[in-house]
Amino acid sequence: MAGASYTVVAKNHRTGEVATRQFLSESPDFNAVWVDLSRTPVIEVGDTLEIALIDQSDTIVSGPFRHQVGVEDLQKAYVSLSLTVGDVHPAETVLGQNFPNPFNPETWIPYRLAKDGFVTLTIYDQSGHSVRTNDVGHWIAAVYESRSKAIYWNGRNEFGEGVASGVYFYHLKAGDFEVREIL
Repeated sequence: MAGASYTVVAKNHRTGEVATRQFLSESPDFNAVWVDLSRTPVIEVGDTLEIALIDQSDTIVSGPFRHQVGVEDLQKAYVSLSLTVGDVHPAETVLGQNFPNPFNPETWIPYRLAKDGFVTLTIYDQSGHSVRTNDVGHWIAAVYESRSKAIYWNGRNEFGEGVASGVYFYHLKAGDFEVREIL
């Protein structure tokens, strides 16, 4: 977005040190510098850097990305990383509340994936019987919260029949992550 101000935040997980740098979208090249004037190393081979791009409302709009420092990074004396607004990598996998809620007859179920994986959503009735299973497929770590990305349920069972109104539960399985919520 033209004229937008962003902050790049880079954290070294070994030391806990954080470097930040603000910039405008018109000048997308930026750097974050770690310097120790006493000549003590501040970054070492094997350090993990976590880098994120934050907008003016303190929302992560790109990342966080992890980069493990290698010998070649120290030889070059820099790490080059491309950050794109909208390329968000959640820190944890989360299952969101469906919308609209209550639903009739359709709903969308938002989620966030911290790791790539196969995603399956199963809908259960109040007695615990499976009503519908949706094998969503293999998805990359990202945010799936908008209507165009969330899991869609048309209020129908496995046979295509509309289900009765009432309370339903949904269960998301994404890799090692599993959670159950009420629709």
